[in-house]
Amino acid sequence: MTLSKYKQVVVSVLCFLFVLLLVVSLPAFGKNTSNNTPSLKNIGQIEQDAKHSFKCRAAFEEWVERFSGEKKGYTKWENAFRAAFLSRIKKHCNWPPEGYCINGDTVSVWYADFDADGFGDDANSEEACEAPDGYIENAGDCDDANAAINNGVIELCDEIDNNCDGAVDEGLTINRFYADHDGDGYGDVTESIETCHTEVSGFVGSSADCNDAAAAVHPDARESAEFGTGECDDGIDQNCDGVDVACNGIDADRDGHASKESGGDDCDDTHAGVYLGASEICDNMDNDCNSRIDENFVLGEFCSVGKGACYASGVVVCSDDGLSTQCNAIEGLPRDEACGGGDDDCDGFIDEDPVDARNLYTDFDSDGFGGWYARMQSCYNVSDFVNNSIDCNDARYAANPFEREKCDGIDNDCDHQIDEGCYCVPQTEICGDGLDQDCNGSDLACNGDVDGDGDGYRPLDGDCDDADAHVYPHAREYCDGVDNNCDHVIDEYSAVDAPTWYYDLDGDGHGGFMPRIISCDPVEEDWTTIGGDCNDYDSYVNPEWFEECGDGVDNNCDGNIDEWC
Repeated sequence: MTLSKYKQVVVSVLCFLFVLLLVVSLPAFGKNTSNNTPSLKNIGQIEQDAKHSFKCRAAFEEWVERFSGEKKGYTKWENAFRAAFLSRIKKHCNWPPEGYCINGDTVSVWYADFDADGFGDDANSEEACEAPDGYIENAGDCDDANAAINNGVIELCDEIDNNCDGAVDEGLTINRFYADHDGDGYGDVTESIETCHTEVSGFVGSSADCNDAAAAVHPDARESAEFGTGECDDGIDQNCDGVDVACNGIDADRDGHASKESGGDDCDDTHAGVYLGASEICDNMDNDCNSRIDENFVLGEFCSVGKGACYASGVVVCSDDGLSTQCNAIEGLPRDEACGGGDDDCDGFIDEDPVDARNLYTDFDSDGFGGWYARMQSCYNVSDFVNNSIDCNDARYAANPFEREKCDGIDNDCDHQIDEGCYCVPQTEICGDGLDQDCNGSDLACNGDVDGDGDGYRPLDGDCDDADAHVYPHAREYCDGVDNNCDHVIDEYSAVDAPTWYYDLDGDGHGGFMPRIISCDPVEEDWTTIGGDCNDYDSYVNPEWFEECGDGVDNNCDGNIDEWC
């Protein structure tokens, strides 16, 4: 055994002796204390004043704080002596009184929660300072063996007080059912029940049975006036209409009405539902036997369906269910919109965005190559327009990708180089114009060549107007009569504000969808910037025209025909 272990044993023994000394000397506790700490020799007087004095309580709570519970660092023997000491204080001081808790709280009522639903049993409670095992603070459980029953759940239709409010199935929708003893689906109005259930065995929702003891008697039963059926003049009202039908003739179609030939009111005894007073439907028959056929329906008039290529015409006929009419025309199938002046996709618009439309470009110099001044989309060839845009200078006939380079200070072959590979005739050099007049291979820089307008480009960098900060290479082009991007073309169709022009074939002030031109400058007088004409072959059809009823045409180009008519 090491020296440290000897020390531990010695310390433990000394502590044991100290606690033993305290326990033995407890009867003399408080002998020399002040008046605020009572002497335990006066136990009788302390007990008498226990409810009116806090002296014992103060002493007890002080020793509870010092000696109650297991303390870390003490041996089990030391803790045992501490507990014994505290017990002697309680015995001699008669504290705490009944109903008093060590932590200062009063005794609380706790309710058993055996089904662990968070609500305690009102009839099973205990009083204690702390909750006993299986007990909780709140009550409200009228069945502590069922976790689905307490005052926090919703009432169900099960003849049980689910929410513990003392009522059963309260607040639920109540349905009335009628007894169906004969099982024909119709109940007896004199025998009914009310319940929150949606189905009840042996009961139904209808009360229209006039004899609930006979399954063959109910409102949908057959009762024929035809001789030999056994359903007429038998003293039984089979269909519950209040009358036993008389046998008055032959009912071949068994619709309850005898033929006229046999004395009945059925004008066509081969079709059930045809008799005097029946409802007339659209089926090319005299259903109500008034000598008129389909008199409530307008038939045979002209009608049409679909638009454009899907259009089809026909006449008004009876609908399949006989309750209304319909057009017998069969609408066609749409296809991709293509050039040709027709509404191929059946949307009410002609030649809008056709799949075969071509991009055409202006050819002002008539060299067969289009420039950047204006672009057109069209289904057809247009004079002064070509289908390419590779002309770098559409103002000069001698400048296009197939022209040979000449020594004229112009990019003749559109390769973005000037006078390359040509025989140069030396001339007086002009500084800062981007041309090599003296044939030395470069332009002459002007003295003080600077960015005069502060746009980031100098004249040698290609700034064609160094006095205007909005003009420089690659700037955005606008329709303003200025070569904003210094590409030697003014107001080309790529200008951000270049309008779209539509050809107005019918002269109604609204252009169709094709052809159309993007250009800064106005084109010929037959063009307009107002589009949306869904039929540019008819001047009485455009977005501002009024809808004419009965013509089968979308006059106002809103996608609807004869609306509001």
